[in-house]
Amino acid sequence: MTIVKCRLFLALFLFFFCVALNGQTSSDSCYKAMPFCGKKIAIPRVIGGIVYCEPCANYGCVSAALTQFTWIYFKALTSGPVSLRFSKDWNEHTCTLYIIWGGFNSQDNVCTCGLTEDKILFCTTFEYVPHEKIINVVADNYYYMYIITPYIGSWNPYYTIFMEQGNLTTPGHATLDCSLVFNQPCRFNYLVADTTTCDPIKGTFSIQGVIASQYAPDTGWLIIEDQTTGLRDSIPPPFDGIANYRIEEIPCDGVKHFIKGWFTDGTCEINDTVSAPKGFHAVGNISGGGHYCMPNGSPPQVAISIASGVPPYSFSWGVNGNPTGTIINYSGSWPYLFEATLQGIYSLLYVSGSDGPGTYYGTAQVTSSVSPQPVLSDISTCQGVAVTLDPGSGYASYLWSNGSTSPTITVASAGIYTVTVTDGQGCTGSVSAEVTNLPQPPAKLIKHQ
Repeated sequence: MTIVKCRLFLALFLFFFCVALNGQTSSDSCYKAMPFCGKKIAIPRVIGGIVYCEPCANYGCVSAALTQFTWIYFKALTSGPVSLRFSKDWNEHTCTLYIIWGGFNSQDNVCTCGLTEDKILFCTTFEYVPHEKIINVVADNYYYMYIITPYIGSWNPYYTIFMEQGNLTTPGHATLDCSLVFNQPCRFNYLVADTTTCDPIKGTFSIQGVIASQYAPDTGWLIIEDQTTGLRDSIPPPFDGIANYRIEEIPCDGVKHFIKGWFTDGTCEINDTVSAPKGFHAVGNISGGGHYCMPNGSPPQVAISIASGVPPYSFSWGVNGNPTGTIINYSGSWPYLFEATLQGIYSLLYVSGSDGPGTYYGTAQVTSSVSPQPVLSDISTCQGVAVTLDPGSGYASYLWSNGSTSPTITVASAGIYTVTVTDGQGCTGSVSAEVTNLPQPPAKLIKHQ
C-alpha cells in the first residue's frame, strides 16, 4: 500500500510541467532558500496547486515541480562527508524527491542559472523516509538543495519531514557553517489542533496537537493558547522543530475555539480554528456497582450520567451485553440511579439526545452471594453449669451480643445470646439462642439409725 501511494505521488508529480517565472516570489525561489547548519530543521508542508520552476535551472532526474517544495542551502566549513538524515513525525512511510547542487565558491550567480547539470551531486525521484544520504563536500563551498514532499490533499495532510546532519560528532566528517542561521526570523510551518470528547463528569475537554517551527529562538517560551477561553500550554526551550501541546480543562461549550501559537522572544505566530469538543453530542457514563448479599441485603446502586448534547435524553443499559433497562426522554436530575440485583457487567448500550445519537463509556460490575446462615440451638443447663455456643466455623468475623468477637463463647448465665457473623464478601447473618438454667435438685436428708 505504501509503495502504491508513493508511486502515485511520483506519477502525479511527473504529470505536471514547469512554468518558468521571469520574476521571483517570496516562497518559490532559490533566492529564498533556508540556511541549514546541520541541526534539525522541519521542512514545511505547503498548499499544492500551481506548478513553478526556476528559470535556467537544470532539474536533472526531476523534470517538474509542484509548490510542495522547499529550497535549502548550506556552507561547508571543512571538507569531508556529510550525512543528511531525513525523518518524519507520523507513523506511515512517505517518500521524497530531491536534488543537490554544489559546490559553489560563493552565492553569487547561483540562483538560478548557476544550477547546471554538471553541478548536480545527487538526484532522486523516489526515496522513503526515514532515509539517509551521504555526500562529500569541499570546505568554503556552498550547496543548494531542492526537496519535494507529498502535497496537502494526499493521504495525510499533517506531517513534517525533518532533516539533520547525522555525523555531527564523527571524526573526519565535514562541519557546516552555523553562522548562516543567526538572526533568521522564526517561522511556523503548521499548527495541528485536535480535540478530545467531553468528559461528562468534569464537563471539560482538551485541545491537543503538534506545532512545527523553524529558526526558533534560544530563549523565551513557546505559547499555544485557546483564545476563546485564555487557557494555554507553555513549552520551555530548547525547541526542536516540533512540539506536542495540550490545553486542558476547557469547558464543553460546542463553540469554535481559536488557537494561536507564538514565541515570547520571537516575531512569528500561527493561528488555527477548531470546533469543540469533538462529537458535541450526548456523552454517557455508567459507574457504580458492588456486591449484593442475597436475599435480604441492600442491592448496590448503578449510576448513569449524561453530559453535552441536547436534552431530553434516551438511554438503555444491559448486563453482560443483554438489554435489561431503557429510559426514554429523560430530563431529570443526574446521576440517574437504579438498584442492581443481577450479577454481571453493566454497560450502556445506547445514548442519545434530541440532536442525535451520542457516545458512552464505563462499566459497573455487580457480584452476589447468599448471606451466611449461622446455626445455634436453644440449650438448657443446670444452674451454674457452663455451656458453649458455636454458630459454625469459617466466617471472617464474629460479634456476640455480650461483646465477644470469638468464634464461640462459653456461658453459664441464662439469657438470649445473639451472634452476627460476616463472610469474606462482607455479607452478614445473625442467629440467636436461649440458654435456660434448670434449678439444682434439692438435697436429700440422710437419716441415722
